[in-house]
Amino acid sequence: MTNAPIAVTGVTGHIGGRVARHLADAQTPIRLLVRDTAPGELERVTDDVPRLLGRPATSLADVFGAPRRTRSTP
Repeated sequence: MTNAPIAVTGVTGHIGGRVARHLADAQTPIRLLVRDTAPGELERVTDDVPRLLGRPATSLADVFGAPRRTRSTP
């Protein structure tokens, strides 16, 4: 097993937050990708997502995304 962190998006939402908490409780190294930089209970990293995910083999073990529902109007 690798010690590289798993990136989790959508952690300020219900599903992403639960996934992040589950991984943290399992002592899995994680990186939380959020827009909000307010202090939280878990480590938060502010970074450019395309740059961060452009090198996943060296920086991340996996990526979990919890996309939000959006509404578009014609």
